[in-house]
Formats: sequence, C-alpha cells, structure tokens
Amino acid sequence: MKKKISINIITTHDEPYLRQCLESVKDLDPEYIIGYTGDTSKEEYEICKEFADELDVFEWKDDFSYARNRLIKKSTSDWILWIDSDETIEKESIQRINDLLNSNLKNLYHSFKLIHGSTSMGQLRMFFNTENIKFEKKIHERIIPDIYPKNHPEIQIIHHVQNITRSSLRNIHILENELKENPNDLDNNFYIAIEYHLIGKHMKALLHAEKFLHHYLGDDINIRKLYMRYLISYIHVYHLQNYQKAMEIMLAQLILNCNIAEFWCLIGDIFTFIGKYKYAQRFYKNAISMGEYKYDNMWLVDLDKYDTYPKTMIQRCEIRKNIDIQKFNQEINEPIIP
Repeated sequence: MKKKISINIITTHDEPYLRQCLESVKDLDPEYIIGYTGDTSKEEYEICKEFADELDVFEWKDDFSYARNRLIKKSTSDWILWIDSDETIEKESIQRINDLLNSNLKNLYHSFKLIHGSTSMGQLRMFFNTENIKFEKKIHERIIPDIYPKNHPEIQIIHHVQNITRSSLRNIHILENELKENPNDLDNNFYIAIEYHLIGKHMKALLHAEKFLHHYLGDDINIRKLYMRYLISYIHVYHLQNYQKAMEIMLAQLILNCNIAEFWCLIGDIFTFIGKYKYAQRFYKNAISMGEYKYDNMWLVDLDKYDTYPKTMIQRCEIRKNIDIQKFNQEINEPIIP
C-alpha cells in the first residue's frame, strides 16, 4: 500500500542520534528512503537496513543537493519530508504533521521551525512530490521551483548540537570551493560568514558578511540582510570594541524595522559595557516588549534575546547601579585627610 509520506534522510557512520531520529518519525507511518555514505561495516549501516524501505549506498561527493536529489527520485509517496540524522521531531509535532496530511492541503511547500540550541529558524521541510522538484546548491541547499512555503512554527524539529567545529569546517571547505568559482555569490558569502563566526574566525566572518551586503542590491527588508547587519554589529561590539560603528549600523536598521529583539539587546550590551546602566535597562525592556520576531522564515532568532537574556541583564544593571551609588556615597562621606 502506498504511504502518504516519504522520509528522506542522508546519514553516515558516527551518527549517535540516528536511531533516535528514525524512531521519532515512525508514527507518520512513512516510507523510509535513506542515503548512506559511510562505512558499511559500522553499526549505523545496520540501523539503516533495519528501518529503510529503500537504502541507497553511495560515495559522498561534498554535495548535499546531489544526495538529496537521489533520494527524491526513489521516493514513491505524494509527500516528502527531509530530516537530518542528528534531528528529531517530538510526538506533538508528529501529530500535527499527520493532521496536515489528513487535511485538504492546498500549499505544495511547508516550512517548520528548526530549533538549534538557543536559536530557531523557519525551514522548508515538507513538499509535494512532483517530477520537477529538486534541490540546488552543494551546501545549504534549497528547493526549486522556489515557491513561498506555508509556515507552521508550531511544528518543531530539534537539532541535537554535536561537534559544531567539525561540521563548520566541512561546510567551510565546500563553501570556499564554491566561492573560488563565484566570489560574489550571495548565498555562499552569507553562509560562510556564519560558519566562520561559529568557529571563532571573526575577521573572516566580517569580511564575508560585508561582501554579502556590498553585493546585495535589493532595497527590501531581506531577512538575510538583517542577519548580516546583526552579525557585523555583534563582531564590532564583542571582538573589536568598536561601539560607535555598531551603533550606527543598528540604529540605521531599527529605523527601518524596529521589532527585532536582538538589535535592542545588543545596544543594551553597549551601554552596559560603558557603564550606562540606566540606558541599558531601557533597551533591554524594549527587547522584551518586541517578543519573538514574527517573520515567517527568520533565518536565526535567539530564543533568549526577547525573554531570559534581557530580564537577566536588567537585574544585573540594577545591581551595578546600586554598587556605583554605594561607592559614590562612600567616597563623599569619607573624611578628607589633608
């Protein structure tokens, strides 16, 4: 009997969450289409054989689109959901996916919320299986035809953060090779800026973020443009201590779009660093009032920056204000000794 949905998973050996990932989606009663690029003598290969309706073993080519497109061709269900082997979906979200599949779906593309540590992003994960559907780009691949998806932030995929450095170095290797062919490619400059930032190579991150903004010609409020401005500001604040430059960038952005908690928090951080705690508290309160950014496919939203972080910083600023007042009172009350 034909299944309603195919689960596409690319994996290799040394994937500790593989079984947990596969188990997490079993209540969808899916067709498991698994691409395996690792050592067939390892335990992960046996796990794949246990679950797979179709197991495709092939050599890794540093090309995620190539791998995902192989699995699409082998999928026989009307719907395809792709998930990585270090991700899981909670039961509540699985039920919501089942509800979607049992409804009269009019949209061909569906975006879910990917939670990665303290951050989240909207990402297209489920789509209708048609002949012309495919992924493009070797890394940070995307679906074409490029059609705006229906967003479902209530459906959440959990990414279990493992060795960020290892995955970032792999991604940087692929992106650097892509940039040799097209140095001004917007997508690759955007993603490599993030990858370099994640491994602490902040000046390289700054270089590619600025290159992205230089070559981005649109005047619209583009989510990736927002994030690159935030990243540049963050580097100027935390690694270059160039507060004036960061303030110029952030205030210019807030004039265009003021409901972004991360920007308000970063301005609050600047005033905290220079000891202006009263002003800092105002900006942290603004961040709380903003709440989570509601743009459908925000690439990166810090879950703490509109809740836990600003509340904590307001308390710390209050303590610092009181310490400074006590110190001032002590100094003026001490007798002057000639």
